[in-house]
Amino acid sequence: MVFCQYGYTRTISVESDDIPAELIYQYKLKRGSFDSLEYTNTRLCKDDDCIYLQPNDNKPFIEIKYKNGYLHRYILIPYINYYETTITNFIESNKNETIHVSTDCKTDNQCFSNKCINNRCVKNLEVNIEYCDTVYLGLSCFIFSHIYYNKCGRMSGESCINNSDCSFDKCYKGTCVENINKPSDSEGLGPAFEKLGIIAALISILVIDCCCCCYVKNNKRRYIKANK
Repeated sequence: MVFCQYGYTRTISVESDDIPAELIYQYKLKRGSFDSLEYTNTRLCKDDDCIYLQPNDNKPFIEIKYKNGYLHRYILIPYINYYETTITNFIESNKNETIHVSTDCKTDNQCFSNKCINNRCVKNLEVNIEYCDTVYLGLSCFIFSHIYYNKCGRMSGESCINNSDCSFDKCYKGTCVENINKPSDSEGLGPAFEKLGIIAALISILVIDCCCCCYVKNNKRRYIKANK
């Protein structure tokens, strides 16, 4: 896909040596578990090699520096969504220059998926690529914080059979879908106070019930003592 404007042309592709930071992730490879990963992050793993993606940061290219020092650039499509908006915003921010941004590939090794067909990077079932997302459950009734767990699997839009196939742990009509239960900026004291009110009500009922039991027991003892 090529995005263009008329005039003096600057072409940016995976073969460019000066890809702007707005269009490319740059990573030193990380390995291992991600038990401490926050819900604001997503992890994309190829075999045991993983990269971390921030939300709303959808860049079409990635540069990875492997542990052996080898540096390689890839086209991240189709494992990144909404990259067209990122490209459009970058082009519009450079008003004095006409820019072509191409996400076309020429060879398989230019693609993160290692599969180039008709100049487009496509998903490759022969390569072990997984998305690792955070499945958000909601607010805890007792600690008033977000409850979530990390899950790896197929990304949203990919085919599935069971919920366990998907990174968001949700398969709907044969397709992995995104978990809609995500924390938002508006989620805060309101739900917490609602749950606090419920707990307070339950405690009040328990206290009243205990008081009633004590009152009945005391009256029963007095009655028995009076009738001896």
